[in-house]
Order: sequence, then C-alpha cells, then structure tokens
Amino acid sequence: IATQIDAEIKKIVDESYAEAIRILNEYIDILHSIADLLIEKERVTGQDIRKFFPEGVLKEKLRSGMMTEESAELFLVNEKIIFDAANA
Repeated sequence: IATQIDAEIKKIVDESYAEAIRILNEYIDILHSIADLLIEKERVTGQDIRKFFPEGVLKEKLRSGMMTEESAELFLVNEKIIFDAANA
C-alpha cells in the first residue's frame, strides 16, 4: 500500500509541477515586465500588477475553472498590500 501512496503522491506532484510550468510559460512576458518594474520601483501595489493583465482575464479564468480563487487573489489583492522586492 505504501508503494501505491507514493505513486499517487508522485503523480500529484508531477501534475502540479507541469501546471506551474505551463502557467509560468503562459505569463512569462508579464512576469519579466513585473520584474523590471520591481527593479525600477522596488515596491509595487496590486493595482500596478493588475495593469499588466487584460481587463477581465482573471474573471474569465475564474469562471472557466482555469484559476482558483486563491490564485486569483494573488492578483486581486487589496490596494493596501505592497509587494516589497527588498524583503522577497
């Protein structure tokens, strides 16, 4: 039974890894743009980050099930939350 559990865990990890790589590749240009902005400003707000995403793209991904609420919340953060490159 331990072998079956290990196999299932490996499957979950492999699938999650593949999905993470797919998402990173899909948004690689945006990620580079955000990195450049962080180098320039050191601190950016959620509003700064949302400017990189087309209007409604996150809502559509949520509706279609391509993104979870938790993932979307990373981008739909309250304006008071600040990403600090110096502390990353």
